[in-house]
Amino acid sequence: MYTESDWCLDELVKIMECVDLGELVVIPIFYKMETDDVRNQTGVFGDNFWELGRHHTEKIDKWKKALNRVPEKMGYVLNETSKESDFIINIVREVMKQRTSFTADQGSEILIENPGAGDEETAESEAPDSAPSLFGIETRIRHFKEMFDSACDRTLTIGIVGMPGIGKTTLTEKLYERFERKFVRKAFLPNVRKLWLDPNILTRELLREEDVIQKVPYMSPESLKAHLLSKKCLIVLDNVSHKKQIEDLLGESDWIKKGSLIIITTSDKSVIEGRVDETYEVLRLSGRDSLQCFSYYACGGNICNLKGNFMNLSKEFVDYAKGNPLVLKILGGELKGRNKTYWEETLRKLAQSPNKRMQGVLQLSYDELGLHQKDVFLDVACFFRSGDEYYVRSLVESCDNEHTDAVSEIKDLASKFLINISGGRVEMHDLLYTFGKELGSQGSCRVWNHEEVDGALKKTAGAESVRGIFLDMSELKDELPLDNCAFTKMHNLRYHKIYNSRCHRECEADCKLNLPDGLKFPLDEIRYLYWLKFPLKNLPEDFNPKNLTDLNLPYSKIEEVWVGVKVCLCLS
Repeated sequence: MYTESDWCLDELVKIMECVDLGELVVIPIFYKMETDDVRNQTGVFGDNFWELGRHHTEKIDKWKKALNRVPEKMGYVLNETSKESDFIINIVREVMKQRTSFTADQGSEILIENPGAGDEETAESEAPDSAPSLFGIETRIRHFKEMFDSACDRTLTIGIVGMPGIGKTTLTEKLYERFERKFVRKAFLPNVRKLWLDPNILTRELLREEDVIQKVPYMSPESLKAHLLSKKCLIVLDNVSHKKQIEDLLGESDWIKKGSLIIITTSDKSVIEGRVDETYEVLRLSGRDSLQCFSYYACGGNICNLKGNFMNLSKEFVDYAKGNPLVLKILGGELKGRNKTYWEETLRKLAQSPNKRMQGVLQLSYDELGLHQKDVFLDVACFFRSGDEYYVRSLVESCDNEHTDAVSEIKDLASKFLINISGGRVEMHDLLYTFGKELGSQGSCRVWNHEEVDGALKKTAGAESVRGIFLDMSELKDELPLDNCAFTKMHNLRYHKIYNSRCHRECEADCKLNLPDGLKFPLDEIRYLYWLKFPLKNLPEDFNPKNLTDLNLPYSKIEEVWVGVKVCLCLS
């Protein structure tokens, strides 16, 4: 067992330090191990950890921090039913992918703009002869040039995708500058989501330097098409959010001469399906590049060496940004010239809510989701940000496919880069996690703070809107008696969890919820029910498990799950 070895845990601490410095890429393998047991040091894994920790009290905090962070990395989970041969193939593919990414990162590809230098009081600065506006972007441009050259005389359409703020527009601007001299006609349409309602904007932009621009309103469609087909063109459609935008601007592309180049950037991969020849995903920055990017902005546009406490805090900001250049730029700029106390307070606030500028960027992507997609996104952010893909999907998506296709919600969110799916696991970026939790807590639909849970259980007003309740009993100072009708109006309650995060051996946890008059539990929509030390001998007679997917009542007084026969369509 891993946690029986102090040597293994010391090595893990060193490994995470190397990851922070950008010297190492880590792909965790959870071999017949639950990630929650690693993160929270629970189960047999946790029991061994706490037993070992009794003899190494001076190391236990470092070990815990390292174990807490490991499940945040995109890894692979092999359970008892997994096929090991397929598992090994997936690992090899991921290693090859990471090697390719790491090779590209050797050029220090940091997509940042060139801000004006400013005063800073937090670090010793070493200004270079000329502060570079971009680091190592030549590697990516070379890749695009090779694709374009190989296209010969055919029109090449390239899609550039990635999460909001990852550097798609910055890369595209540099590509446009590099290729525009190869074309007489060119058009760069920024922020297409706002411009596309004008169907003639692309034509006007392509012909703006030609005398014929004055005659366009009077030309027949055939004459205009013939004129456009006379010359190759370079077209950039930036920040596309819907397929219709591409359809309205490009149509069938039969008016575009062969040998032209079209570049489309989007935060939604599904938008460009069937419309592009090549798709290029802008990857996150490595740890080393992220630290350099953050330091650049924190030092007012200079390359600098942050020292002491500022270096340690910088690593925490970099860990939060998870390689997103826009996040690093905003945070670095906000912290420029500030003292250590301000840095620490900003870090504390980020754990609860994203920076307002970052929140505005994410809000645009969120607003374009459908109502059901929004619910699934918020459910994942609030309750299931890390877990097996099939398991998470079985909880947050409809059992009866009433609303949409069985795999669409999770897959759609992944295609929009609002969640990640890797190695069969669903994960969520810290920035999106805090953004989603803040949205999800509004209106008391999803509650996890013990005071809010207490209020939701005692008030009947608004009960029908409650979608999820997660109560950590370790946060309760006193015992909490529940009215037997506390759940009767929660018709939309899907997720219910009563647990104790501070008791490492759940069997020793105190049950602070009392049901003096029994319990009425008419929850038709319930999908996830976890209740540590459930105090009754069986679930209430009115409990309906037709949508129940996961039932867990550890260390409870249960003698019979329920009386009689009940239909469980989704429970496995």
